[in-house]
Amino acid sequence: MFQQAILQVQAGDLAAAVATLEKLLRQTPDHTEGLRLLGKIKLGNGDVATGTALMERAFATAPDHADLRYEIGVACLQAGAFERAIDLFREQLAHSPTQWECAFNLAWVLNRLERQAEALPHLEACARLVPANGDVWFNLGNTLSRLDCHARAAEAYDRSLAAGGLKPAVLANAIHTRLRLEDMPNAIMLVEKLSRIAPDSPEYAGARGEVAMANRHWAEATGYFRLASGQAPEQTRYRLWLAVAAVRADRQEEAARICRTILALDGSNAAAYATLGEALGILAGGEPPSAEAAAGMEAAGIFERFGRWEGRNRRDMNHNFLGVMTRSSFYTGNPAEPATASAEASGEGHHLQSAMPPLDEEYFEWLDLLEAVAAARERFTMVELGAGFGRWLVNGHAAVNRLSRLPCILVGVEADTAHMTMMATHFRDNGIDPAAHHLIEAAVTDRDREVLFQEGDPFAWWGQSVQSSGAVTAEYRTISKPGIALSTLLKPFDFVDLIDADIQGEELKVFVAARDSLARKVRRVHIGTHGRGLEYGLRELFGSMGWRPVWDFGCDGERDTPFGRTRFQDGVQSWINPVL
Repeated sequence: MFQQAILQVQAGDLAAAVATLEKLLRQTPDHTEGLRLLGKIKLGNGDVATGTALMERAFATAPDHADLRYEIGVACLQAGAFERAIDLFREQLAHSPTQWECAFNLAWVLNRLERQAEALPHLEACARLVPANGDVWFNLGNTLSRLDCHARAAEAYDRSLAAGGLKPAVLANAIHTRLRLEDMPNAIMLVEKLSRIAPDSPEYAGARGEVAMANRHWAEATGYFRLASGQAPEQTRYRLWLAVAAVRADRQEEAARICRTILALDGSNAAAYATLGEALGILAGGEPPSAEAAAGMEAAGIFERFGRWEGRNRRDMNHNFLGVMTRSSFYTGNPAEPATASAEASGEGHHLQSAMPPLDEEYFEWLDLLEAVAAARERFTMVELGAGFGRWLVNGHAAVNRLSRLPCILVGVEADTAHMTMMATHFRDNGIDPAAHHLIEAAVTDRDREVLFQEGDPFAWWGQSVQSSGAVTAEYRTISKPGIALSTLLKPFDFVDLIDADIQGEELKVFVAARDSLARKVRRVHIGTHGRGLEYGLRELFGSMGWRPVWDFGCDGERDTPFGRTRFQDGVQSWINPVL
């Protein structure tokens, strides 16, 4: 019967082949090739669920069948079962490391999941195995571009054009990359090639718009991007570029309208939130809205629930109102400076009664921390992004010990190596075993990838941040560091009481990329903000998610608060997830 089905397929009579195979499988349910062929027919007819199930059954009967492993991986990819497809492709490559089609499909699904760093080595392997394949070089260029490796991406696009001919999509991405590299001559040369092969295409209009943007011809750029988005309304990037050009052309209402249209379709588009925030900030004249503090004046009462620490001071240590000790050397010099200086020099042994925190921008960080601790049940889980020496994590641990003594899970993420050392020291100084918690040396980013990170004097400066390009000066240096997405950080945890973030301008893209994980797992966030546009973007993000604002004060200025007027260098936003 199986041979009969094959002849029916070869004759184009798929309905008869299906009937024959179904009869065969009723008689022999574990017929591997029958299951395989019927699965392929179902997949070819668009019945992905049935086809995938049949292929899985075939694979179960012959788990060492190399072709089946790959084919079921493709079927899972078509069905959207991406993690299963990844596992199968990886198993297949372990058996057949030179099967470039498998490596290519594995890279495709990893890119689809925004895991570019994992996809890259597989595409590099494909390029070595089939160097004349233009599609491989094109996808390699796209992956490198997403990883901000623009020079290497430009080389990959050149190889794609040489191997696969002049294609509008490849030319458009090559032009974009050359402009990111500020290589205007080569960008113009590529635009001219694109004009010869596809003068009426959205790729050509978009490329002309990008060149106009690079030359600061905002009105011209707006016209080209409007044309491109009309020609290809499904392409979000043209509408986003139109919104950016509209902001530059002082057409803020249009920019805001375009961004909201994009976000209605794709609520995870960080660039749209950023552009919308910039437009709204300009429309508001640069001033933040009045802060509406849902907590009100009664929030200050939370301090009384924790009381004030009093006791004998330790040499060369500063004590806060919870009794947390911080080495004075963290702010003045060598972190290895011993805490054993003479009592006479340090004044050790004096009885102290600590003071409550003063009214400044950190007052609201204290309020959020203490409220989160007070609301914790069963355990207290806190994540600090841009943790420095873990100051707020240790404060959280101390607050729990003073109020409820619940078990604590502390997660500190910091990219500066010196600060990581200081964090472990600060934990130990306050009786916390660093090994019992999660101290991660990485930069927080929108996706897992290598990033450029700017470091400086770790004791005098706390503005270390992710950068778009490398530089070395007398004060700072830029080095490569691992980047980790917030969604990746949250994977091991079912519930997080508080995320405290001070990530120097990365806050909007990081929280947009993690919005689904935030909605499912996180009760409260406290964010230090670093720009008007970012602040408006965060309001749009958390507002669209239905979160409740607690504190909202703009950066870089004096603001009225329920407790009096005070100055904010970084802004403050805190939000509560009403579902959790």
